[in-house]
Amino acid sequence: NPKNSEAYYSRGQLLYKKTDYQGAIDDFKKAIEIKPNFANAYYNLGATLEWTKKYDEAIAAFNNYIKLAPKSDSARIESIYKEIEGIHKKKKDSGLK
Repeated sequence: NPKNSEAYYSRGQLLYKKTDYQGAIDDFKKAIEIKPNFANAYYNLGATLEWTKKYDEAIAAFNNYIKLAPKSDSARIESIYKEIEGIHKKKKDSGLK
């Protein structure tokens, strides 16, 4: 179903596991396009973008997750703040701005 955000999200997870990172990115973005408040799709998009060294896009996706995540998920949110710090370090260490 082309309007089923969960289907795109699930396929994105499968593609990530198969190391088809661009396919996963495309599906996570499609899930978000259909359901803009899909926090977990933003999280997985951020992780995939980070893996592919698209650091600025990864930070943006993680920040969107933080905005949309349930406040009860404070441990995961805290870990994402640390992940974002790590991305900034990777950018600095690799000479990226």
